[in-house]
Amino acid sequence: MFQINHYNFPTPTTGSIDWVALAVSVLSSLTTLALAFVTYKSVKENVADRRLRAQPNIVVDFEICEQYLFQLVVKNISPNPAYKVEIMIFPTIDNPFQYLDSLSPGVEMRHTIIEIRKNAMEEIAVKHYTIFIEYTDLYQKKQPKIEVEKDVTALLTTYKDAKATPEDELRNDIRNLANAIDRSLSCKN
Repeated sequence: MFQINHYNFPTPTTGSIDWVALAVSVLSSLTTLALAFVTYKSVKENVADRRLRAQPNIVVDFEICEQYLFQLVVKNISPNPAYKVEIMIFPTIDNPFQYLDSLSPGVEMRHTIIEIRKNAMEEIAVKHYTIFIEYTDLYQKKQPKIEVEKDVTALLTTYKDAKATPEDELRNDIRNLANAIDRSLSCKN
């Protein structure tokens, strides 16, 4: 006939406990709880890591390009888009990037603020800017406002020290070309 094996709990009449079975049962329960806790923590960390990697990284900077253009540069250097991007610069300058619907990954935008003609240190009166950047991420969550302080004094000093006019560069290029032609002609003779 069919027989069911079951655990015998101690009764007042038997008075014995199967201590090994009880210890194995308690240990198994504790191990299961520990594993569930570790799994929960791991999943929570993975979600946080994925959200962190999904954040756009927007850079706002100033550069001197083509040796005389003082430019505002805005770029997204992350692999994720940014939405509803707001860039506020104080003191206020000509900023066409104040509000952007979106900024795609890898996109770089430039805007010329001033053409430097003689002395950059004199032509650019303001040397220190405070920039505020706000955006919405991939999950449509508005990110906290980022504050960046930019001092362009070093940039302007470097420009002043390394300044070469387009005419100087053209002379150097012509001189280098002439030297290369002379060398090639002297090798043939």
